[in-house]
Amino acid sequence: MKALKSKEVKAVLKRINEQYNINIELDYYFFMNNRNRLYIINKDYNNINENELNIRNHGLYFGEYKNNEMRLSIEAAQLIYNKYQPTKNVLELQDAEPWLKGNDIEINKEDTGFLIIKYKDDILGSGKIKNNKLLNFTPKIRRLKTLFKV
Repeated sequence: MKALKSKEVKAVLKRINEQYNINIELDYYFFMNNRNRLYIINKDYNNINENELNIRNHGLYFGEYKNNEMRLSIEAAQLIYNKYQPTKNVLELQDAEPWLKGNDIEINKEDTGFLIIKYKDDILGSGKIKNNKLLNFTPKIRRLKTLFKV
């Protein structure tokens, strides 16, 4: 994993700002692995002596950045929505069950790229509208097999 240079971080943040109409200023270190997956870690990490700890992974998975598109992870979508209240590219679902089960959803919207997906007060992650379909990127391990209604 390589640390992103200041210029690369600015490009990522600029894309996020344009995509969601926000002014994000994250004060973290950004890392990218060889599959264009971004991770962030607090700058206080420099104060930790790694030799005294058994560290398996560094940082929080933030999303994937390639072809000038930013697909946010579930946690990054929650962080951005709750902290910055985006006014663009947020889609509220009327029914969360198909999404939580990992299904793509037929939708009557033109292609808009990546969106933050919301259901009532919950942020469910991010998806992409393509060919009148909302594509679900929720990892299989995080999908619900059964939905319990309360």
